[in-house]
Order: sequence, then structure tokens, then C-alpha cells
Amino acid sequence: MSQVIYSFRVGPRLFRLAADAMRAHAIAVERFDSISATAMKGLEDFLSASNPDEIISKAREFDEAGEIRVTLRVQLSHKECFQAARVHAGAALGEPATTRLTMTIGLLCIFPGIVSTADGTQSLKES
Repeated sequence: MSQVIYSFRVGPRLFRLAADAMRAHAIAVERFDSISATAMKGLEDFLSASNPDEIISKAREFDEAGEIRVTLRVQLSHKECFQAARVHAGAALGEPATTRLTMTIGLLCIFPGIVSTADGTQSLKES
């Protein structure tokens, strides 16, 4: 399967967020997924969120470089969703968000109560 691979280094807070998001997602869907699949699921939810500014602000608190290496694999079938999330997140900046911030947003959106929908409800969408 064709994919785009991003590699970067993250700090301990972002690493912990990733581990916690993967655990929460695994429990919600009753299967283990990679950090990449977990982040992509969160980004799908982010694109339909009615509170993107809140999510981006919170994600920036975790978005830090560090010594822990992370590899994010975006399947070509998910590339459009990933790029749309980058542009959506970076709209306030006038340019796409960084890959690391985009991944952070996706991981954060996995947690119940983070994503608000247009009708005012909060949910973790299941696949």
C-alpha cells in the first residue's frame, strides 16, 4: 500500500498524549491501531468539529520538539483528509499547519469531549 512517511522528534508531553490516545482509541474500537491510524481517525473528527480553534489552541500546548522519534505514515487513500486537516488547522496562520501539529490535533481529537459537533453535542465517533 502506498503511503507518505513523515519522521520527526517529539517531547515527552506529546509522546504521552500519543500513548494515551492510542490506548483510548483501542478501548473504544476494541482493537489496536498504530499512532498513524489513531491520528487519522482523530483528524476525520476534527474536520467536522464546530470548535476547531479550541482544539488547535489545546494542541499547541502539546506540540513540542524533543528527543523521541515518531514516524507518521499517511496512506495515500487518507492523504486528502490529512491535507484538508492541515489546511483547516492552519487557516488562522494563513498557511498549512506543520505535520507535527496536525498529528497532535488528530491525537487530541480521539478523546471523548474534545470534539464538539454542529448540533452542540460532543462525541467520539466510532468507525
